Amino acid sequence: MQQHSVELIHARVRHYAAQDDALSARHLEHWLRQGPPDEPQVRQALEEGRAVHEALKALKALWRAQGDSPEVAEAIRAGRRRSWSPSPRAQRHLTDLFHQGVKAIRPRLLNYCTPTKTWRDTGSSVCAPKTPRRVDLLDEAPRWTMLIDESGPHFQAGLPTPGQQEGRFVGVLLDDQTAAALPPLGRFHACDERDARLDEAIQALLDHPVGVIGVTVSDVPPATAEWWQIGVLELIDWALRLLPREGAPTRLEVRVEERSHHRAGEAWRDAVVEIQRRLAKTNADQAGIEIEIKVVGKAEHPHLAYADALAYTWGSARGSAVARLKQSGLLGGSLIAGGARALSGWWDKVTRGEALSDEEFIQLAQARQQQPESLYAALWALLEDKLSADEALWGRYFELAERHLEGKNIHLPALCAQLDLLQAADPGATLPPRTRLAWEAGRIARDNHLGEIHPLSEEIVITLSAALFDEDAPLVCLSDLQRAVAATNAFQFDAAERLIRPWLNHPIAVPGLQMHGRVLSSLGQIHAFRGELVEARARFEQALAAFERLSDLRMKRGEKAQTGTYRLICLIDDAGIGEGEARAALEGYLDFPRLEEGVDHLARARAPYAKYAHHALLRYLVQRGDVALRRRYLARMDPDAVGEGHPWPLILLYRALLLREAGQPFEAPLRAGIEQTLDRGQGPTLTLIGATMMRLAVRWGLDDYEAELAEILSVLPQVLPQAAPRLTALAQPSPHLDDLALLRATLPFNFR
Repeated sequence: MQQHSVELIHARVRHYAAQDDALSARHLEHWLRQGPPDEPQVRQALEEGRAVHEALKALKALWRAQGDSPEVAEAIRAGRRRSWSPSPRAQRHLTDLFHQGVKAIRPRLLNYCTPTKTWRDTGSSVCAPKTPRRVDLLDEAPRWTMLIDESGPHFQAGLPTPGQQEGRFVGVLLDDQTAAALPPLGRFHACDERDARLDEAIQALLDHPVGVIGVTVSDVPPATAEWWQIGVLELIDWALRLLPREGAPTRLEVRVEERSHHRAGEAWRDAVVEIQRRLAKTNADQAGIEIEIKVVGKAEHPHLAYADALAYTWGSARGSAVARLKQSGLLGGSLIAGGARALSGWWDKVTRGEALSDEEFIQLAQARQQQPESLYAALWALLEDKLSADEALWGRYFELAERHLEGKNIHLPALCAQLDLLQAADPGATLPPRTRLAWEAGRIARDNHLGEIHPLSEEIVITLSAALFDEDAPLVCLSDLQRAVAATNAFQFDAAERLIRPWLNHPIAVPGLQMHGRVLSSLGQIHAFRGELVEARARFEQALAAFERLSDLRMKRGEKAQTGTYRLICLIDDAGIGEGEARAALEGYLDFPRLEEGVDHLARARAPYAKYAHHALLRYLVQRGDVALRRRYLARMDPDAVGEGHPWPLILLYRALLLREAGQPFEAPLRAGIEQTLDRGQGPTLTLIGATMMRLAVRWGLDDYEAELAEILSVLPQVLPQAAPRLTALAQPSPHLDDLALLRATLPFNFR
């Protein structure tokens, strides 16, 4: 018999005694045989694990009886505070077992704190506040304290490293009232703390009306001086830019944690003089503010540890830190991960009443759309106020939107956002017909991106399209293409085809080569949604030939990449295509010398540019890939490498399929994928994807999804009536369908 350490035996006994499944019971029997069963420490470990089991069993019964009630929330908090064992090591282990058990009961239950807070499972107990903790949203106060810390090793010019290791600066702003209410953390060093205590620290911060601001080293203006000091000053600039100062004069006291040769007691008086000189020149209403900057030791300020906890959370690549950061709601809102330098320039322009450039206006519109609760949105609101008060400025921005419409590369969601802004600033303004049609098409495109079904203003769109066909046929075609996507999202495939097929009756020059290629590609998608894979591939190949003729290289590359993905999916799905041809197509698409290299790269990839290739690879591995490739992917997979947005829920689903096939734990990626489909603002198409994943979860033994699945299936037929056969297959799955067959019966083409 293999000899195990006493500590390992006790830990395994505690672990498996806390579980609630037959496999864990067998594991428990195995580990009980590894040591003397009558040993007091083994009996104690068994009793401790069973105590966690009984607490979770009671919690599950309470939740099933009461749902997400305050009593359930209090039971969770009591479990976290409970003294499970006199041994500190065992106490940590048992607390973690309770934490994981709550997640298994229902994924979002773990983070349910109070009825006024948002909650969902991310592997952290942190709950985002309803109001973002942005500095610009703080109430006025006569005096502020700003606490600054940083994370990351590189702060010298030219040395910032990409990703999680890049230096990051974080500032926390408190008024006197908040400082009095916020409890000190005592002895605290973030990198030495357990996840539970880090969660508690971030939660305490979020539960108070603080302001948070953060930037990365790459967003610090280039300078010959040390980038760490310049970064601290840049963070102070941001606070001065955002702090409310109307009413009483404001004083800002800055406390920076010491680093390297910047020791406690150091006062940056020269820096203060330079800041105030710059304020007097560029923003006179800020010039009267009193500023004091001091370097302090970690223990010299009772709240400096909060900045330490936040900086560590933002800078760490650990899965628990990534989850904590995501659940806090701070990333993208208060913490600016790239783009802060450009944003500060735009902010100062808008503050001075100057117009942004064409490209800046488009970039701001895109950023605001992608991050609706960020500082980009705050600047957008400031710009709306400026436009409302200045008719001439409104006119200049309308000209920017018109030039965007006239340009060769129209970004419809951004154009729609620009026109939304102009209409909000002047609701009485009448848009010209071409601009109005572009606005309507942009609204449809924006909703299509979320799988939403746009309530089409058919009369307006049809009237405008008929009137503008001779004037701007490409724009009319673009509008029809967006309407076809909306119809496809509603499973109205015949209606989608009727919208766009007539464009093939016109010479290519009428819609233009790009729009002609998109029509062919869209027809291919409609064939694929119907399961007509041979016809779909023929249309995709025609579209690729059209895109190949485009003279704009960037446009050509983008259009071919998207349609090439669709063609590859059809090849993988088509049982009539041999394994060799499918593999060759995938290798050509991924553009790696060997498929194994593509597997190695994508298994760890989380960047947005890689997600469609990642989805195609996993679809191949699940449906066709050999055992060696599947094992290779799982061996190299980074479980913390998770992105957002379609097709990430499907990537997580396919990971779960591979893990389950290999006999490995699959629950975490499956639950994370389901959770992404249920995020706020998602449309019925993504809800259907989530419901299908829930059905598989229930089939695989995760019965906590049964009630939620039944609720979704009671609603979906009303919003997706054309998907009735697929919803029936989902509600009453045939026992003869395996998992992949169920997916095919429920989700067509690139919906799976």
